[in-house]
Amino acid sequence: MIAAAANPLSEEFTVPAIAVDDHREEMSPVTRAMRKWNVKPRLFTTATEWGRVARSSDENTILMSDNLLPGVNDLGSLGFDDIHTSQGEEAGLRLLTAYCDRLNIKAGLKILLTQYPLRDEAKHYIAGRRRTKKDEIHVFHKNNANDSDQLNKLVRGFSRTRKAMFIKSKIEYVRDLGRDWRLTESEIAALFSMQDEDDAVWRASTGGTTSIDFERRCDLIYRIKINLAAVYGGENLFQEERWLRTKIAILGGKSPLEFISSQGVERLYALISIMEGNH
Repeated sequence: MIAAAANPLSEEFTVPAIAVDDHREEMSPVTRAMRKWNVKPRLFTTATEWGRVARSSDENTILMSDNLLPGVNDLGSLGFDDIHTSQGEEAGLRLLTAYCDRLNIKAGLKILLTQYPLRDEAKHYIAGRRRTKKDEIHVFHKNNANDSDQLNKLVRGFSRTRKAMFIKSKIEYVRDLGRDWRLTESEIAALFSMQDEDDAVWRASTGGTTSIDFERRCDLIYRIKINLAAVYGGENLFQEERWLRTKIAILGGKSPLEFISSQGVERLYALISIMEGNH
């Protein structure tokens, strides 16, 4: 049994990014460029603001910082000692490391932007964390065309990996829903206008890559679930299954399952329109 309220279909796919730079105009072109990869950035100008939000990050989040944060690395208001650095201009690096360590903050990507070459001490520090903590800090230089290209590829790859996981979770949800409704394999496949689960599109979707049509169908099937939950005052699998197989006059004497299993995604839209009183 699954809960309709907690599932991947209730959200749009985005990758959260939390960035900080005391010179906003230097970071904003970078974060803007990430939007084309489904990244949803939030840009702050003080480490205190960044630190407060970064506490809720997880393995799906991108954390970013400029390396030079003079005068804004005071975390006392968050209840923690100020970050001590061998050189004041390495505050950004310490935000991504020492501060995250203290609060056990997780991130999928940690990106450090800098205008100047890193000091040898900083390079050794990053290499040591990579070796001992498996914590990778990706360093890129501002206003460097090659670094900008590499940063773009890194973010694109991260987003695609997360999108694949997101799609797979959608498919798993729909499969679970099909089992709850006691649909056969052929009935599930028919909902996606396929003959069976050996179809190339289905195999691609279970690997995390698929068409917009396939994702849209997942979302529409979820809306059917939500509408049924509203009708029956919560999850009621027995009533939901019976409704799916009951022939209804407004559907031309077909059951909802028969109605939506033919003539493309438009039938899913039409059924939802009827369920929501928009017909």
